[in-house]
Amino acid sequence: MVLQQIDQSIDFVYNPKGQSKQAGRTGSGMSIPIWLKNVKNLFPKQAREVLERDLVKKSKIEDIIKHPELFDKVEPNLAMLG
Repeated sequence: MVLQQIDQSIDFVYNPKGQSKQAGRTGSGMSIPIWLKNVKNLFPKQAREVLERDLVKKSKIEDIIKHPELFDKVEPNLAMLG
């Protein structure tokens, strides 16, 4: 069960379309708040920081605005303004 949660948490960032390598598996149905909670419980601080930063980079600005808990993870850049 824990390994599945880890896999789903990583897929949420790096495989957002749910195109899992495992046959028959599609999206996890995970939301950003659930993902944040899982990542906090499953990963050490350094890994958590990388995952959170990568999620912010891959997210649309609308997704970030809907989840204020991501604000402190956002690193302003010119690409985001576009």
